[in-house]
Amino acid sequence: MSENQISINKIEGGRVEFAFKKVESAKVYLKEKAKEYRSLIEKLTTMLLTNGLGQTIAFIKAKAEIKNGNKNAYMIILEQIDEYFKANEIVGTIKKGNENLVKWIITKDTTEYKLIAQEIVSLFKWLKRFAQGLIARED
Repeated sequence: MSENQISINKIEGGRVEFAFKKVESAKVYLKEKAKEYRSLIEKLTTMLLTNGLGQTIAFIKAKAEIKNGNKNAYMIILEQIDEYFKANEIVGTIKKGNENLVKWIITKDTTEYKLIAQEIVSLFKWLKRFAQGLIARED
């Protein structure tokens, strides 16, 4: 196995582990509203490919809210994306602590922007797979 293949396997494995933990924690946190999380995750890849990265992240951010101390599914997903890029060096940079996610994404050059979009699509695929396996479908 080449060094490049080992690196790719390590990245994919980290993504899989991250996604599994995040879906499990979203299910526990959201309880009955976890179905909303699953439904949203199932739509995000298509939304991203149709509308683009910036618009998709801006849409999620616009819908994200905390009411009475409780986060909605959009807020959970926004935090998951933010955490993922803080913990993983993608395109040679790690998102810094309180740096605004939307600003961080839109200030990247075209190549970095495309790499971030590809990484988010890959992350969404795993979140979707685990959400479909761990969270019941909406009625």
